[in-house]
Amino acid sequence: MGISRLEQPKRALVLGYDEGRTSLISCLRDRGFEVSHSSEPVASLAEFEFVVSFGYKHLINRKTLQSAIGPVINIHISYLPHNRGMHPIFWAFFDETPLGVTIHEIDEGLDSGRIWKRKELHLPNNKMTFREAHGFMLRCAENLFIKSIEDIVTGAVTPFPQEFRTRPHKASDLPADFRGWDEPIVNEIIRLQRKNMKIHQSFT
Repeated sequence: MGISRLEQPKRALVLGYDEGRTSLISCLRDRGFEVSHSSEPVASLAEFEFVVSFGYKHLINRKTLQSAIGPVINIHISYLPHNRGMHPIFWAFFDETPLGVTIHEIDEGLDSGRIWKRKELHLPNNKMTFREAHGFMLRCAENLFIKSIEDIVTGAVTPFPQEFRTRPHKASDLPADFRGWDEPIVNEIIRLQRKNMKIHQSFT
């Protein structure tokens, strides 16, 4: 079953990136929404028919989710269910899992809700740094949302559950000797994987 069609008046809340970081707010305004924004924790979603999180740094608790009167979705720069949580681009390369972007429902878990839209991606060149790849993926995520907005607001989306459950990554999961986001991805991943292999071999 698809989601319910959004009814007028259309009040939207964008959580996370502001207009200086994302075009989602102007996209929603162009679509006829009255848009509010917050990067801070929110206690209630009851004023909004539509809520979208993009680059939001806070978890939304059960009580707040239960106050919602319409869809509450998140835009995540991974191909869910792969690489839930922090630093999904790093883990896509380190664990050799698919790279992509996903629009999904927010539930009480972390990046675990039903999927609305997703797209598998490949970087345009193999010399990108992690920081450059992050910018590229953010643009791809925005494009997926913008191309999907008509389906989303008219209820033409059929959400589906994630195929399997993975453990979400924490910031502390990054290797201790990771050299940073301005390193070329391919070189740094090869270095870390080789080191990880040597450590594994020393215990076998």
